[in-house]
Amino acid sequence: KAHWLDAAAVGAIGSLVLATDRPLHIVAKGQGGRQKAVLDQFGYPKQHRSLKPLHGWRSGDIARCEGKTGRISPRVKGSFEMRPFDGGKPFSRPMRTFQPLHRNDGYDYGTTEKNT
Repeated sequence: KAHWLDAAAVGAIGSLVLATDRPLHIVAKGQGGRQKAVLDQFGYPKQHRSLKPLHGWRSGDIARCEGKTGRISPRVKGSFEMRPFDGGKPFSRPMRTFQPLHRNDGYDYGTTEKNT
């Protein structure tokens, strides 16, 4: 709901005290796709998609590596690619250098500015 302040003020209230000025903004993103294979121009399967986690990691998990935090994309060979949240250049490192912070649950979390 874009007008979260209106939703908080339901019924008769004397005064409204806000505990934060940056409310949590949650967007449902899904956990993957239903498409099982990539098709060629004639409709025949060209490439099958792997839906299983790799080494316990899934695409979209949030991890920390070398002091940077971001979303990872696991690769079959054991190295992960990370896209840092600070806008830095994506990089690949071995799987053992990553520390999990949050597993992908199908939602995108963030904060929004308070608009009155």
